[in-house]
Amino acid sequence: MPTLKQKNHKMKNKHLLILPLLALGFTACQKETDTMPGTGSSQKFVAAASSDNDGAIGVVPASFTQKALLENITGATFGKCPDSDYRIGISQSAYPNRVICASFHTNDGMTGSATSELLTFLSGPSAGNVPVAALNRMQINGNMFNPPSTWSSDIGAALSTSPVCGLSIQSTINNPFLITATIHVGFNTSISANLKMVAYLTENNVTGTGPGFDQANDFNNDPASPFFNMGNPIMNYTHNNVVRMIITPVDGYAIPSAYLVKGGHFIQQMLFDVSSTVNITESYITAFVYNTSTMQIINVQTAKVGTSKSWD
Repeated sequence: MPTLKQKNHKMKNKHLLILPLLALGFTACQKETDTMPGTGSSQKFVAAASSDNDGAIGVVPASFTQKALLENITGATFGKCPDSDYRIGISQSAYPNRVICASFHTNDGMTGSATSELLTFLSGPSAGNVPVAALNRMQINGNMFNPPSTWSSDIGAALSTSPVCGLSIQSTINNPFLITATIHVGFNTSISANLKMVAYLTENNVTGTGPGFDQANDFNNDPASPFFNMGNPIMNYTHNNVVRMIITPVDGYAIPSAYLVKGGHFIQQMLFDVSSTVNITESYITAFVYNTSTMQIINVQTAKVGTSKSWD
């Protein structure tokens, strides 16, 4: 059986333009905008005690909420995946607004190039192990990807840390398929690490007909399961958190070490288009920061496309 990494279904989505902006909390104000000739990028500097002048974000706060990201490997053709969806919902109810999911589909109608990109980058699991998820990319029992039965206790542990950074997200819809997104990363203390920021586009309430969307259900004959007697497959199944594209490079954008100070404020702006098959009104931008030495995710944020999500 081929590994998931060998599956390379191409999406129609194309990046149009990536415009990186950087912002750092300096003691003294710097020049507000400094365009770099010939690079197509610009730098913005923000005083530590002032806002970023982007409207809704404001200064970097003294504390952040620790959140957790589940990079979930799933698929409509895998019969154990309804249970993983159920467990994700339970965790999100137990920790409101703190457990964020990005579901990478394989072997179904929602499979795109993002899945093979991620699994190649993280040396992900084989098809026989689906469903599994990476929780903040932590190594748990020697594995980055672990089965749903382990998620509950591991999520509690992941949320118990004190975060050194937080994120804020702004985005606007320029036309039905062109999005401008601005990701803010702020720090409440000085740290020494190699950090990068990554962003995904996800979609909720995805449905369809046929084997690419109807969800295989191994629990149809299990009276103890919430999926008992729902059919195998479950017709018109609703798929949430479906990763439609990786907006940044899969390994992310580097955050320069000079920005990793109290009040440091990194800003990345991106202009990208999405496939006409994506429902923008049901789409979200999920962004996170990770340590390149350990691969562990430090913090994560998500916001609906076309909205502004401040620090929290």
